[in-house]
Amino acid sequence: MAKRAEKEVSDALGPKLLIKTPAEEILFSRGFYQVEEDSLYVPIHPSGRFFSYLDSPQVSLQTDNSGRLIFIQIHLPRAQWKVCDHLELPAAPVSADIRLLEFRGNIPPSIIERSPDGKVVRIGFGDPPKALSYQIAESLVFDVTPDARLAAIWVGQIQDDRAAEKMAVWRKELRQAEAEERPDQN
Repeated sequence: MAKRAEKEVSDALGPKLLIKTPAEEILFSRGFYQVEEDSLYVPIHPSGRFFSYLDSPQVSLQTDNSGRLIFIQIHLPRAQWKVCDHLELPAAPVSADIRLLEFRGNIPPSIIERSPDGKVVRIGFGDPPKALSYQIAESLVFDVTPDARLAAIWVGQIQDDRAAEKMAVWRKELRQAEAEERPDQN
């Protein structure tokens, strides 16, 4: 009977992960709520080419061929996210390079929670008893169970966007900053 209960909890959690700490570099990310589409887009920079996905009815996690997360999309409109009064991006003392070990499949339905001002979102998978927080990118934190499963994704610095204009400006600024860092390649 205990094994059956354990399997159900495990199935409710997110995908299995490969964790390397500390990360060699901190990636950049930001949340852009596409008002006209009622979707949250979270690009992660620099990103590889799209290779695979993990989907639920509410969330899509997209990865490159090494399992690195490159894009998150929440399909559920913001009006349906649960508002939590004291929701804040957790302080993650350790940066990590985390790879998703599963691909082209389904993840369990998630619980989407947001701060009252909509600047922070938590995508929760199941209800694990204990999790460690790792900084994956600027404004992006993963909660991970002791057995290396994704328990939650935290996104900060979310801003409203129309027609992906702010997201395009943000990406352009990142490309310009990279070009300035490599003057010999310009």
